[in-house]
Amino acid sequence: MIPLRLRRLVGDGWNGKASVFVNAEHALIQICDHLLSRVECYAWAAVLPGLSRAVDVGHEESRRALARRMWESDEDDEVVQRIYDDYASCLQRNVEDAKQRAWYWGYSSEALFGEHGTERFEGVGAEGVKCSWTPHGIDSGYVPRYARLLPRDDGSGQPDDLGEEEAECRRRSERPLPRDLGPEVDTPHIDPSDDCARYSTFRASFRELQREYVAAHEETGDWSGQFLVPEPCGLFQLPTAPQWQALVRREVDQP
Repeated sequence: MIPLRLRRLVGDGWNGKASVFVNAEHALIQICDHLLSRVECYAWAAVLPGLSRAVDVGHEESRRALARRMWESDEDDEVVQRIYDDYASCLQRNVEDAKQRAWYWGYSSEALFGEHGTERFEGVGAEGVKCSWTPHGIDSGYVPRYARLLPRDDGSGQPDDLGEEEAECRRRSERPLPRDLGPEVDTPHIDPSDDCARYSTFRASFRELQREYVAAHEETGDWSGQFLVPEPCGLFQLPTAPQWQALVRREVDQP
């Protein structure tokens, strides 16, 4: 497995040892699951220009070859390190956006699930990246509109008609390859200079965050305070396209 130099997070809300992903293995899993998986890779290529320089996102075998290299090599790899650095910077920006714009909600894992844990937060930034984080660091970041989420495991542990390699990928037991499973879908055309398309992606991520927040309350039947939301809460204040454009270009002061 390729070693990585992890991005450390400092400042309010972080515990002093926080990082973007808990270790190199988790970082590589996230890169495979999102940056290198169809069709989400096309969305990330629009957000991270360096991704297309590192790998041909339109070529499945190129993406899978890079993924295999990440797991099979134990030497430093500056290409993979740059991919991680760009990814980490993007997640950090979007978490900061979520905090500053109150586009997030949180919960106590102990209160909700009876587990010893910590506060966990879900939020969206102006670039349309949905992030999950705790005081210990950022756990994940993806683009909901294009992410191919995994089906629930039925517990059988048996390969299905996708074949052994793909079944193993679905079980996520170790060293996953990119998610290129399921029926063929149209490749989205996401032009980084097309503000209309990028706003549409942001809006879809924002709506997904809203749905998650409401669903969590409805599932527990408790609206009495075990959920953590900022005051004032911006979860139900979707920016207009011109407002979003100013935010993503950092043309307005942060509150």
